[in-house]
Amino acid sequence: MMRSLRLPPGVQQCAAAAARSEIPLRRPVASRVSLVSRLFAMASPSYGPKWWTDKTTAVVTGGELGQRAADEVKQAAVAKDQHGSLTLLVNNAGMAYKGDVFGLPEATATLATNYFGTVQLTEALLPMMPDHQGRVVTVSSRAGLTSIIRDPNLRQRFSSARTTAEVDALAQEFLAAVQRPELLAPQGWPRSMYGVSKLCLSTYCRTLAARMEQRGITVNACCPGWCRTDMSSQGGNKSAAEGADTPVWLALRSPDSTGGLWGERRQLAY
Repeated sequence: MMRSLRLPPGVQQCAAAAARSEIPLRRPVASRVSLVSRLFAMASPSYGPKWWTDKTTAVVTGGELGQRAADEVKQAAVAKDQHGSLTLLVNNAGMAYKGDVFGLPEATATLATNYFGTVQLTEALLPMMPDHQGRVVTVSSRAGLTSIIRDPNLRQRFSSARTTAEVDALAQEFLAAVQRPELLAPQGWPRSMYGVSKLCLSTYCRTLAARMEQRGITVNACCPGWCRTDMSSQGGNKSAAEGADTPVWLALRSPDSTGGLWGERRQLAY
C-alpha cells in the first residue's frame, strides 16, 4: 500500500482518493485511511496494473490550501523520506454557496478556494513530483464547461488560454464584473460563482498538462457527478463512493493521456 503522511487537518493525507465530492470526510483519520485502503484493495484489475509501492506517497487536499499548506506537506514529506518526493496529488478541496447567494465577498471566497488556492498549492508541490511518474488529479465539475460562457469571444479566451496568468486574468475579470451585476450578461458571464470557479480550474489543468508534458507528469481534471453529500444537501443521484471512482481511477490507471476532463471514466468535452 502507499506510504501516507501525517499532515495537518486541512490537508487530508493518505492514499490517492476517497474524493467525497469535494466535502472533507467527517470521520476520524483512522477511518479515512481505512476507506482508502479498501479502495486500493479493489484497485486491481479495475484500476489497471499495480505500479505503486510502499515508497509511493500521495496527498489528498481538503479545506486548507495555499502556501502554508504546501509548506506543511513538504515538511511532512521530508520527515517521512529524506528525498521528500510526492507521486500523487489529488486536489479535492472545493466549496459552493447554497441558494441564490451572489456577491463579491462570496465570489471572492469561492474563487479563493476552488481556483486560486488550488493553483497555489499545486504549483508549490510540483517540484516534489518525480518526472515520468508524478500525477495530478483535480476534482472539477461539469458546472464549469465553456458552454456556460455566453459571449463567443470570452469563451474563446478560455479555450485558447495557454498560461496560468491568462486564467488568473479571466478569474479577476469575473470578480470585477460581479461588482456590477448589470454588466455580467452583456460581458458574457453567467451568474454562477461556482461554475466560473470550476471553469477556471479546468482551464488551468489543461494548461498545466501542456506545461508538464516535458516532465512526463500527467494532469487531469474530473467531475465526480452529483453526489449525496453535504454540498448537494444529500440530494445527489450518486453515492460518495461512486463519485470517488473516477478520481481514483485517474490516480491509479496507466498514464496514457493527459490534459483531459473526465466523468464516469470517459473523457468529456471542455
